[in-house]
Amino acid sequence: MHYTAATAILAFASAAVAAPQLDKPLAPPWSQSTNFRLVANVTGTDLVPSIQNYVLTSYHVGAGQSAAVLVPNDATNPGRQFYANGTAEDIRYNRGTVQSSGGTPALPYGIQISPAPATGVTINAGLGTTSVGLERFPSPVTYLTAPEAATFVACNEQLPFSEAIALNVLRTGEAVPAGCAEVKLLPQCSAGDGSVHETENIVQCYVDVAAIDWSLGSRCQYTCGARHESAEEAPKVPVRLWQSGPEDGVVSWIFIYKEGFSPVPVVFVKSHKHLPHLSHCPHQYHISHPTLINPPTHQPITTTTTTTTTMTTEPAPTPIELDISNLTLTPPIPEPPLQTFPLGDFTLQSGAVLPSAQISYTIHGSPSLPPILYPTWFSGLTSSNIWLLGDDRPLSPKKYCIIIPALFGNGQSTSPSNSSLRPFPAITLYDNVRAQHELLTKGLGITHLRAVLGWSMGAAQTFQWATQYPGFMDVIVPFCGAARCATHNKVFLEGQKSALLAVKGVRPAGAGSDGGERGDWSQEEWEVGMRAFGRGYAGWGISQAFYREKLFETYLGYKDLEDFLVGFWEGWAVSKDPENMLTMLRTWQTADVSQQEPYNGDFKAAMQAIQAKALVLPCKTDLYFPPEDSEIEVSLMREGIATLAVFPSIWGHWAGGPGDSKEDGEWLDEQLRGFGL
Repeated sequence: MHYTAATAILAFASAAVAAPQLDKPLAPPWSQSTNFRLVANVTGTDLVPSIQNYVLTSYHVGAGQSAAVLVPNDATNPGRQFYANGTAEDIRYNRGTVQSSGGTPALPYGIQISPAPATGVTINAGLGTTSVGLERFPSPVTYLTAPEAATFVACNEQLPFSEAIALNVLRTGEAVPAGCAEVKLLPQCSAGDGSVHETENIVQCYVDVAAIDWSLGSRCQYTCGARHESAEEAPKVPVRLWQSGPEDGVVSWIFIYKEGFSPVPVVFVKSHKHLPHLSHCPHQYHISHPTLINPPTHQPITTTTTTTTTMTTEPAPTPIELDISNLTLTPPIPEPPLQTFPLGDFTLQSGAVLPSAQISYTIHGSPSLPPILYPTWFSGLTSSNIWLLGDDRPLSPKKYCIIIPALFGNGQSTSPSNSSLRPFPAITLYDNVRAQHELLTKGLGITHLRAVLGWSMGAAQTFQWATQYPGFMDVIVPFCGAARCATHNKVFLEGQKSALLAVKGVRPAGAGSDGGERGDWSQEEWEVGMRAFGRGYAGWGISQAFYREKLFETYLGYKDLEDFLVGFWEGWAVSKDPENMLTMLRTWQTADVSQQEPYNGDFKAAMQAIQAKALVLPCKTDLYFPPEDSEIEVSLMREGIATLAVFPSIWGHWAGGPGDSKEDGEWLDEQLRGFGL
């Protein structure tokens, strides 16, 4: 391991802060403090002896150098005490550091990650590594994060003077080395060490990490891919549920419902966004045709209030046994490493320059296979597209090399959240597609695509590709999207944008504008604005029939409408950076394939230029991109070029992604197969 001492040393001054414990459904009880210790939760195969609940501390390895190590949590060594350091802007842009005080006089000792290819983690005098911090919007478990999506592993190592459990980083795509265990480091609130720091921050932390019963779901309960064809063959599977009380019923990370009109109960383990304690497990399982042996029982929550603190005690978990006659557990396609391609100083369609621009992407499948381009959608990450991939599905990495490029503004490619450029320039779909073309031709050596396809803004990029580079692909499949942003769609987007800008005191900006300079977002502005954004989206993303039939209860498992608005829509929105969203919203609002050479605003001419065979798939209840708009677009293409098929779904725009509706995913697969993919 390579250890590097930080040289910049700062001293800060302020007072430590503590807050009463808070209660959050489906989460371990948590509190708030400026000071915390970092406690290990093993998320994979443990070491022997177990290092579960070990604490992070420093181990002297040389002059001015200390390795970050895990030690048993006891009175002799309770672990180092840390604080999150940085201004509000630093925390917002994930540019803060995690530090600990040491020495006389007290100096900051920062957690420092060795630059690649080294993997060591140190706690040396200095600021530490920027972007080491606590996950900002835990859902609901918060933990220490590292730059570039690296994760932490604890390894048996021979350090100077002794063996130790040393902390290292595991970068994307790397396997866990022998003698190491994957860990998440959770903050446990501590009372303070007497030192004060001007730029420390109040953070979410847990009262007692060791008291959390991680057997409730921190490790996967099932063997992925198991299948049993008969009741005699199937095991009885014990299942444990987090329960929030009788008013929540059994809605937790396992939801029991009736499939269609069948009386057969089905257990559906929801996707990872609903599985806070299974974040490292495969994203989605579907268990069909179980028989419930013993129904779940409800237990009340016990709340104790003192003069300063409200303590909430979670009920004991309810054991449930399922006699499963046909157990199907389908693991997702694994996420490959996120890669970046440098674009240099990238000149935009507007003439502005995006300095040191880069496009991020992932690749599924061998480069020797026919390539397919599958761009991301509004707010989506590259991982958000994986739901449509599978070895036995039309988009199979065994059959195609599937490239997923990230939109400018999504937080992976150049975006406000990873750039200091202010104001951030207007980005068009033309700009995105030209960047993707450079990635393919200059970065990957690809000169022709089998297909371009995408959902929502991914569909808009698909149309843009077909008009900007008409001969570059064989086929296109835009689903639940359009070749231009319709007037009604612009009105919806203007409402969303104005609601978000109102939080900053900015007046409505008008179509094509993002409101101009508005300063940094405080955490309160971020949360208030994005929660309002999510609620506005809720009335448009899914159809009237979906709400009328209450599929948010019967299919998704929310207890009522408010639970759905908070858990689904607000939960999605508040996890997004508002500046990123405004950038992508502007791109969406100005989408129009005719706004480029040689069409110069002639929409029919642009549609007539499409050479690739097209399968256009709107949803009959999509409020953004109704089938009538798709019919007009298809009618403008040359005869024989396009086929139109309509999702027969009440899921509205969400019929096309991101995989919440299993039946719509199956329908989409059928259309892709029928189209030759």
